[in-house]
Amino acid sequence: MRSAFVTVAAFVSRRRLAGGSANIGGGDRGSRTQAACTILKPGRAVPVLLLLLTHTPMTDSRASTANSGDDARLLLRFVEDGAVVQKAWVEFGLSWERFEGGNDGQFRPNIAFRYGRDVEAGLVSPVLHRSRQAGADLYGSEVGESVSATGLGDLVIYGKYRVLRSPLELSVGATCSLPLADGDSGLTSGAVQGSGFVGLRKRFSALTLAGHLGFAVSEDPRYGARAEGLRSATAGMGALFPLTSMWVVVTEIDYAGAEFEGEGFSSRGLIGLDWRPMSNMVVRGGVGAGLSDAAPGVFGLASLVFDF
Repeated sequence: MRSAFVTVAAFVSRRRLAGGSANIGGGDRGSRTQAACTILKPGRAVPVLLLLLTHTPMTDSRASTANSGDDARLLLRFVEDGAVVQKAWVEFGLSWERFEGGNDGQFRPNIAFRYGRDVEAGLVSPVLHRSRQAGADLYGSEVGESVSATGLGDLVIYGKYRVLRSPLELSVGATCSLPLADGDSGLTSGAVQGSGFVGLRKRFSALTLAGHLGFAVSEDPRYGARAEGLRSATAGMGALFPLTSMWVVVTEIDYAGAEFEGEGFSSRGLIGLDWRPMSNMVVRGGVGAGLSDAAPGVFGLASLVFDF
């Protein structure tokens, strides 16, 4: 697409050439030279130069923003990130987690929209494959028979409002997790869960820090021995280091208290990359390890994002 100043320049040139077509077609070389010089007179070039000068700072500003890492989001805690998407965020993600006694693999579509200037809402609807050996811990109960199942996981719906924009972004939000699979399948606890959080984000010259504090509430699960649902705390912190206009290093650590009686708390650490080959496309992913017994021993994730 041509920029504005190129379009205006071409328009001015066509108008001047059209006006002098009779002289150029029927006159001598001197008249043609005079017509050409008329087009390039300084007075007539002023509007074009003004457009050029105003266009250049806009380009530099966009490049500076891209290089700052402002568009990159947290990998583990996308929802609780204090930032708000530009207009729409459509992400297709894959993840794999290794637990003691089994594995989880997920395909996680994540769709988010911005409403007005400061409201973001979205949903995550994963498809899950889960395997667990007999005797493994799951939702506060011990697995009786080995589990190997594929199906829908829990649908997560969320919304948040950005209270502060600059120099510190501060958002408040809530999530609701709805079970889509049968409670006896092992793919879900069968319990409705909710959470509230405060998300923070601050840009510095060399990095951007993002984090959250929150709480979660769970109903009693419908799986296994049906352990009691608990109220728990959540927290997380991430740092985003821009390397170039296209590459951002993401480091993150998070904590989630036990959701059900008999479970332990979960804590994870991750390092990843955010690569933006195009202005509205992101390829991102990372690897990590559990920092507590209830967390996955190792895990990895990758996704393709269309950021509008």
